[in-house]
Amino acid sequence: MEPILAGWDKQYSDKGLVVLSIDKTASFEKAREHAEAKPYAVLWDEGGTNAKAYGVTGFPAAFLLDASG
Repeated sequence: MEPILAGWDKQYSDKGLVVLSIDKTASFEKAREHAEAKPYAVLWDEGGTNAKAYGVTGFPAAFLLDASG
């Protein structure tokens, strides 16, 4: 999934697409390591609040959202 997301980020970011990875690891340091390895944005989801909001029960998971979320 990672190569596809990186490709979308490269190909469509100038058209307004934002690729965002959600990392719900227990530590900020682990999330930072994850973020440094990605060519797109990574959100540290401490406690899994955002993952729960979208019904994510396992990773990886992918969603396409419009501007209103």
